[in-house]
Amino acid sequence: MDPKEHNKLVRGVLVTQGVIGVSCGGRSMEPTILLGQRVKVTQGVPKNGDVILFESKTNQLILHRLVCWPMIGQWFWHIGDAPTPLGPRKAHKRAFIGVADMMRKEVSLKRFLSKQLQYELRQMGF
Repeated sequence: MDPKEHNKLVRGVLVTQGVIGVSCGGRSMEPTILLGQRVKVTQGVPKNGDVILFESKTNQLILHRLVCWPMIGQWFWHIGDAPTPLGPRKAHKRAFIGVADMMRKEVSLKRFLSKQLQYELRQMGF
């Protein structure tokens, strides 16, 4: 199945059923979520520290930790739980699909960012 069609199906099931199970296809969330582990995803309002499911620019479904959901603006910041030198990345709010049924864990965005970028984020309402 085409990835875009698959993602449309996932979104549709989540809207009609309120819950969907997805399998983790990578290692970026280890040790919290292991490769191949099934995770329950529900509709809901994401909170910083939640594990969320979203669609990447390349149409992959991604489970990552939400670092910062915007109060103003259209972009959120996310990161895997596995150690990485890359730091958080951003995605558009419309890519968000649902909240995983996992324990919330606060993650500070500030430790990854330069002072200039921290300043710019404050100006944007983060």
